[in-house]
Amino acid sequence: MELAVWLDRAADGLYHHLRCLERAGLVRVDAVRQVGRHRERVYELASEELRFDVDPSTGRNTDGMLRLARAHLKRADRLLTDATEGGEVRLDRPAKNTHVRGDEAWLTDEELDRVDALLGELRAVFASAKRRRRGRLHAITVVMSPVVRRRGADSRPTGRQDQLMKETRR
Repeated sequence: MELAVWLDRAADGLYHHLRCLERAGLVRVDAVRQVGRHRERVYELASEELRFDVDPSTGRNTDGMLRLARAHLKRADRLLTDATEGGEVRLDRPAKNTHVRGDEAWLTDEELDRVDALLGELRAVFASAKRRRRGRLHAITVVMSPVVRRRGADSRPTGRQDQLMKETRR
């Protein structure tokens, strides 16, 4: 079961939870497929996007959000490891199919809105491609978070950082 691999859990322990999610209307059976002598249900989310309230000041759902983020990151690590070991990773143009990077930037509210809109466009591309099931299977994992500097570093760019940013814009 792909979900068991994705979550790094035993498949037997997931059946009860999947039935509960199905009864709650959060997932639905998309297809049933034969795998060896067994039949597997293929589930899909009942909605394109699930959201839940997170309130760090009260702790509401923060543990669930962190567990979800860790599960996505573990899955991304497994997928990239498998693709690398399978010789599928291409990092050079024109056939580049893999990107690994991390960025930090001081974003205004308007820029944050633009990033959110661009992520929405990416989700739309993936949702459309998922429905048509042609081409090659790819995955994307995005985690965006505010940065909290714990060692007394200023949250604003330093003079040296300002200078470097000006130089890179030229």
